[in-house]
This record gives sequence, C-alpha cells and structure tokens, in this order.
Amino acid sequence: MQFLKAKLASLFILSLLAITGCTDAQKDSAVETRNEALVELEKAKDKTVELAKDAKESADDMYEDAKTTASNTYDSAKDKTANMIAAGEDKAAELKAETAAKLKAACIKTKKKLGKDPKDCK
Repeated sequence: MQFLKAKLASLFILSLLAITGCTDAQKDSAVETRNEALVELEKAKDKTVELAKDAKESADDMYEDAKTTASNTYDSAKDKTANMIAAGEDKAAELKAETAAKLKAACIKTKKKLGKDPKDCK
C-alpha cells in the first residue's frame, strides 16, 4: 500500500510538473505571439502613416495642377475676350467709316439734286 501511495504521489507530482511545463510553454507562446502582434501592429502603423503622407502629397499635387489649369484657362479666356473686343471695335470703326462715307455721298447727291453747294457735307 505504501508503494501504491508513493507511486500515486509520484504520478501526481509528474502530472503537476507536466501541467506547469505546459502552462509555462503556453505563457511563453502567448508572450511571443503578443510580441509578434505588437511588431506587426507597429509595421501597420508605419505603413498607414506612409500611405497618409503619400495621399497628402498626391492631393497637394492635384491641387497645384488644378490651380495651374484654372489659371491657364482664365488667361486664355481673357486673351480671347480681349481679341474679340478688339475685333468688334475694329469692325465698328469700319462700319462707322462706311456709314459716314455713305451719308456724305447721300448728302452730296441730295444737295446736287436740290441745286445747292455740297461743300457743307462732311
């Protein structure tokens, strides 16, 4: 009986040692997993910061491109409008001169028909 108790106690101690060993291994494994997760989390954080920086730079570039395009479009429209106004002014001056010449010719013709001196027609 004594032998049986000693054997039983030995088995109990061995079981406790095995459980303790497993528990320590599990703790070590959990610590390793936690550390690996922290490393991966840090990498993800760094990547996120990098992506955010790249996105900001892209947005800044797009803003500058849009601003340049808008400025060029405005300058082009302004130049075209100035050219159209100048062309309109030239055409108006031409029409004015033609109208003045026709009015003068009509005045001279009318004065001659009435027997008057056409020198007053300007």
